[in-house]
Parts: sequence; structure tokens; C-alpha cells
Amino acid sequence: MPTKINKSISDLQKIFKSSAGFEKAVRQSIKLRIALIGPSGSGKTYTALRLATGIGGNIALIDTEEKRSLYYADEFNFDRMGFDPPFSPERYITRIEQAEQANYTTIIIDSTSHEWMGKGGLLETHGNMPGNSYVNWRTITPRHDNFIDKIVRSKCHIIVCLRGKDEYVLTENASNKMVPKKVGVGPQMRDGIEYECTVSFLIDQEKHIASPMKDNTHLFENRFDILTENDGKLLINWANNKK
Repeated sequence: MPTKINKSISDLQKIFKSSAGFEKAVRQSIKLRIALIGPSGSGKTYTALRLATGIGGNIALIDTEEKRSLYYADEFNFDRMGFDPPFSPERYITRIEQAEQANYTTIIIDSTSHEWMGKGGLLETHGNMPGNSYVNWRTITPRHDNFIDKIVRSKCHIIVCLRGKDEYVLTENASNKMVPKKVGVGPQMRDGIEYECTVSFLIDQEKHIASPMKDNTHLFENRFDILTENDGKLLINWANNKK
């Protein structure tokens, strides 16, 4: 008799959960969102291509950087779309949608920072608007939010390259002399984009070492080294829930 009662209670609990809109959480495949943040010369484009190659499939690169990606056209197999000003969020969204419609596996956006601080980007647009500066953000913010939402909800894997906010710090060189070194301390972008990603890395300018800022995968905890194609493979296996 107690067994029947327990079974009935269990059935009632399942019915209640179902009617309340809850269901058992089950791990599913996801689309990767990767942020690469670093100062000029840190190797963001090259790193993005290495990761995308490891992920596999066909690669689309949206290039705002004056054909810089073509430096690596003989090392990686990818398709490029040039992107000149104005760098409005709506034009970024259009290019992401074009890549989605063409069934690319991974989209690299190099550089994403232009949407915020480039020519025709949102900071310039806001600065040119008449009237109250604070009130004008009510127009600008939803446009940026739509761009971020497009990145988050895209059916493709997305790697965003972000220019670093550069600072100079004094470090000791091989000759035990203190010399200035340029380091990235975050992206040139409206705050928060790196936290929308699955993993976010700060990349060192000199040695190209990647330091994880955020890592939902737990693959890069206590790791500080150069990202390679193998890391792309690790990420896609994690995304597809493969051991």
C-alpha cells in the first residue's frame, strides 16, 4: 500500500510541475559565443580563425579592419565580407543575417568594437544628436540591445573580436629593467558584451597568451596559454555535449 501511495504522490508532483510550466532540465547542444579582447597586435583575428577552424564547418568573417583578415588567407579556409562605414548596429545585424542565410557554421565579427566607437557607430551617432544627451540614450540603447540580442540568438557560432582598452604598465624585462608594456583592460565597447558570451578572453599583446575573463565551459580554468585549433575542438565538443 505505501508503494502505491508514493507512486500516486510522484504522479501528482509531475502533473503539478507540468501545469506550472516547469520541466526537467536536460543538457542540450548550444551555439558558442566567444569574445576575444586585446590591444592592437595581440592576435585577435588570427586567434579567431584558429578557433573557428577547430570548431569545423564553413567560416564567414565580417571584416571592418581594412582587409586585415586577408593576411591569413593562405593559412585558413574562410569567406570574407568587407564592411565599411557607417558601422551602425542595423548594418551589423544585416551582415549576420546574410551569413545565417548562407548556412555558415561560424561567424567571426572583426571588429565588433566599431558598432560602438567607430565611424557611424553609436557613440558618434549619439554625439551628433541635438537635444538632451541623457534623453537621447533612450533612442541609442535599444539599437545596441538589438545588436547584442542578434549575437546571442544567432543560429551560428559567433566569435566577436573586440579592441582592448589599452593601458601602459611598468614591467621588468629580461635585463631587469622596468619598461612600459601595453595591456588590455577590457573591451572598447559598451559594458557587458563579454558577459553575454560563453567564454571571454583577454589576449596579451606580446606573447598572445589568453586569460579567461568568463568561462561557462570550465575548459579554461587556471589556463593561460595561446589558443589553438585544438581549443576550438574542445569548445565544439562541449557545445555538442560530447565527452
